[in-house]
Amino acid sequence: GHGLHQLLTAIGELPVAGINGVEWDAVERPSQFMENFCWEWDRVHAMTAHVDTGEALPRELFDRMLAARNFQSGLQ
Repeated sequence: GHGLHQLLTAIGELPVAGINGVEWDAVERPSQFMENFCWEWDRVHAMTAHVDTGEALPRELFDRMLAARNFQSGLQ
């Protein structure tokens, strides 16, 4: 989300481009959206493709990623 905010900026002045000079809530919104949006299988399956074969991310790999998503999150 933060990367998208930076990439999609249309401002050429560095002091106010991207996330500079923007209220933090406005910066966090796309980040939080993308962080949670990308954990839905239908969306991930539709937007992924292997660079050589074009095959979508295998469901078993997604399930393993989902299982590890919150691994050790309590330590933070």
